[in-house]
Amino acid sequence: MSTLKSSGWMMTTEICNSERERIGQRITEIRSAKNMTIQELSEASGIKPANLIRIEAGRYATTLDILNKIAQALKSKIEIVENF
Repeated sequence: MSTLKSSGWMMTTEICNSERERIGQRITEIRSAKNMTIQELSEASGIKPANLIRIEAGRYATTLDILNKIAQALKSKIEIVENF
């Protein structure tokens, strides 16, 4: 198991992968609820369909800027929420 260290905290690669999958799944859920295709999201966000597919599958480590483009295209916003 590999870890990432930064400013006194550690995050395992498995946690990073899990979070990418969770975020990708949520994007898919919102896009599907809006009856939007990958192609339509691509056109609205300016992100290539192949990259959107990888993001939704949790196989692409994306940037906040790209996530923000997706959120805007979905008329949504990015929030950080506390785990309970």
